[in-house]
Amino acid sequence: MDVDESVDIVQSYLILIEHVQQVVHFFSGNNFKHYPTIRQKLIDCCQQIDNIISLEKNHHNFEALCQQKHQLTMSFTIIENIIKKESNDNKFNEPLSQYSFFCLNNNSQRQVPENETIKNLKSQSKNSSISTEEIPKVRGIHDIIGHHDIKKVLKTLVILPKTQPQLFYNRRICNSILLYGPPGTGKTHLTHALAAEAHAHFYCISASDVLSHYVGETEKKIKNVFENLKGSCEFSILFIDEIDALCRKRTENEQEYTRRIKTEFMFQMSNIADCTNIVVMSATNCPWDLDSAIVRRFQKRIYVPLPNQLERLEFFRFLTNNVNFESDVNECTLLVQRTDGYSGSDIYDVVQSALTFPLNELEDNKIWKYCADGFYEPVSAEQDFSNVICSELGDLPCSSVRARKVRLNDLLNATNVVRRTVTKADVNKYESFNGI
Repeated sequence: MDVDESVDIVQSYLILIEHVQQVVHFFSGNNFKHYPTIRQKLIDCCQQIDNIISLEKNHHNFEALCQQKHQLTMSFTIIENIIKKESNDNKFNEPLSQYSFFCLNNNSQRQVPENETIKNLKSQSKNSSISTEEIPKVRGIHDIIGHHDIKKVLKTLVILPKTQPQLFYNRRICNSILLYGPPGTGKTHLTHALAAEAHAHFYCISASDVLSHYVGETEKKIKNVFENLKGSCEFSILFIDEIDALCRKRTENEQEYTRRIKTEFMFQMSNIADCTNIVVMSATNCPWDLDSAIVRRFQKRIYVPLPNQLERLEFFRFLTNNVNFESDVNECTLLVQRTDGYSGSDIYDVVQSALTFPLNELEDNKIWKYCADGFYEPVSAEQDFSNVICSELGDLPCSSVRARKVRLNDLLNATNVVRRTVTKADVNKYESFNGI
C-alpha cells in the first residue's frame, strides 16, 4: 500500500468517526427526536463505511466494518419505520435518550428502557418480514477461488441484465438459481459474492426461519417473505440455504401440512418468475432429495464440483499468503496430489492443522535462542548457540515467543490428520445426478 492510499484510508476513518459521534450525540443526549436528521446521518455513516471498504486491505478490519454497517442498517430501518408511523401523529418531541435500539459499542452502550413505540415496531418488523437483510461476507466474485466457469455464468445471469439491459431484449431474464454439489465447495460464498458484486439487497432464510408448529403459519411466513420482496423497488437477492430441509420429495405417507408448505413455495416461485428486480438463489448438498416440481421452478441449476488440481494449488497459495512459510507453495506437487478429492473447506482445515504443528512443539522445547528483536525462538541445528538459554515455555515473558516457520512437511503431515469429507461414491452420485 502506498503513502497516498494510507492517507486516504486514515482520512476516511476520521470522517466516519465524526459522523458516528454526531449520531451518538443524538441518541445519548437530551435532544428531541429529529428523525429525518438522524436518518441522513446514518446514511452518511453507511456511505463512508462503503468508501473505507473499497480502500481497506486488512481482512480483519473489513469484517469489523461489515458488522458496524449491519448495526447502522438495522438502526436506519427502525428510524424509517418510526417516521412512517409517527409522521401523521406529529409526535417528534420526545428525547432520544429513552431509546436503546442503536448500539455503536456494546461495552459502553447506556441501556435504558424502550418505550411502547419501539417495542411495537420491533414486534411488527419481526412478524412482517422473516428474512433479515445481511451484509455479504465476500467483497465480490473476484474474491472466490476457482469456479471460473460458474462465476462467468452467474455474472451473465444476474449482473449483465442490470448493466447491459439492451442485450436481453426478447430474452427471458433468469431470476431463480439452484446451486448444488458436495459440502464445502463454496456454494454459500458464491451467493454472497454475487450479492456484493451486484450491489443487491441480500436476504438469507433457512428452514428454521419459516417453519412453525402452528397450523398455516409456515405458509403465511413464506408468503410474507416473497410479498415483501415483490413490494420493494430495490434489486434484491433472496438466498434459501439447505432448501432440501423445506422441499423434500412428496410421498404417500407425507403429512398434509408439509404438502401445503411445498405448494405455497411453488406458487410463490411461479409468481416471481417475471420479476426482474428479484433473484432467488438456493443451495443444497442433496439435490436428489428435492421434489421434482421444486427443481423445475429453478430456471438455472448449477453443479458446484470439488476443486481440480489448479484450483487446489490456488487454495494453498491463498491460505499461506500471509503465513511465515519456509517453502515455495508452487513446488507442492505432492501436496496437490495428496489432496485429490478434498473440498475447499477440507483444504482450509489442512492448512489450519499444519499451522498448529510448530505451536505444539513449543511445549516440549527447553532450549531457546534470544534474538536481536527481543523474541525467543526454539534453537535449531543450523543456528549458532550464542545467546542461548534453558527455560520452560511457561517461564518466558508473555508475548515474547516466536515459533518456527511452517514447512511443507507440516502440510503433508496435516493431510494424514484431516481426511476428505466427500467420498468417491458421493462424487459419483453428484455426477450421475448432473448427467456427467
